[in-house]
Amino acid sequence: MSLQRINPSKDKFVTFSSGPKLELVLFSDSDDSLIQRMISFIVNKETRSYLTAKTYLLSINGFVTFLTKKGIERPEQLCSDHVVAYVHYLKKQTKVINGLTVPRYSTNSIRKIMSAISSWSKWMSIKGFVKEDLCYGVERPKEPVGSDSGKPKRNHKGYFTRDEIKKIFSSLDPKKDYYFYYKAILAVGFYTGLRSTELRNLKIKDIEHKDGHKVINTTIKGGKYHEVPMSPFLVRSIDDHIEYLKEKGWNMSSEHYLFPSIKRKKNQALSYEGLNFILKKSVLLAGIDTSKKGSISPHSMRSSLATHLLNDQDVPLDRVQKLLGHSDAKTTQIYDRSVVNHDKSAIYKIDF
Repeated sequence: MSLQRINPSKDKFVTFSSGPKLELVLFSDSDDSLIQRMISFIVNKETRSYLTAKTYLLSINGFVTFLTKKGIERPEQLCSDHVVAYVHYLKKQTKVINGLTVPRYSTNSIRKIMSAISSWSKWMSIKGFVKEDLCYGVERPKEPVGSDSGKPKRNHKGYFTRDEIKKIFSSLDPKKDYYFYYKAILAVGFYTGLRSTELRNLKIKDIEHKDGHKVINTTIKGGKYHEVPMSPFLVRSIDDHIEYLKEKGWNMSSEHYLFPSIKRKKNQALSYEGLNFILKKSVLLAGIDTSKKGSISPHSMRSSLATHLLNDQDVPLDRVQKLLGHSDAKTTQIYDRSVVNHDKSAIYKIDF
């Protein structure tokens, strides 16, 4: 991802190499130095994916919009009280769903917004645009249910069962032009648990042989080295995919993206929107009812893998944690549905 253009007008649009351009909301008294450096901060190709940059931009836009309505014209006027006021404002916002009035922002959403604002304000402080980190000392909203309460933090409805995943693959039509591409990218998603950005940015060179196994070597969230062994099904899917691209005239060198943008016919990483379209189209072809699954997205493939290993295969938590690249086991534990499924209760293992 890279910044391609900075609009010299006061209405700034941030343009990425993937995804649509987005407008940057500005303080009324913003000089060009602040504007350009803010865009560079948001679009940091070394550390941020398009989705992360978009989250940062929307979070900062919302905060600045709130501040300008309060008469704030320059960042130097900011203090931590403004963050407290904004969090209070977010908590009061509501929306109507099926005739019911519910909070517009979940606790987790507000925490993510605060995280983006905190990162931004720390950067602003370092660059001298504000006096201090605005979020320092500001308490973040707590999850309504603690991790020791006996209930999971999140339900993670957006996952597929083992039978549904089999149906997704079997529903792909081998006669269609997209068959090998779709099959390979879905195989990587469901059989490795890589995050969307990690999956889309894989290159041919990331597939290697090690100790008699084919593995995927990549860098994951936090800049950590990550290695995932490839199952036989995944190996076949990738091999068929690469051969198909070669037959179509693609030069599949070691630096070539494993999943180039077919639509643009360029050696450019598939966009998030493209990956999301592939998954949802495949689910539609499989005839799977998603009405009760909640949100379906590329993360659903990662969620499905974790849920399957923990609940169907009883793989130890630490091994699933390692596969997913989680720093904290508590993050992995949210996929353990046995917490709310008495069929798998440890009570039935007792044999005195």
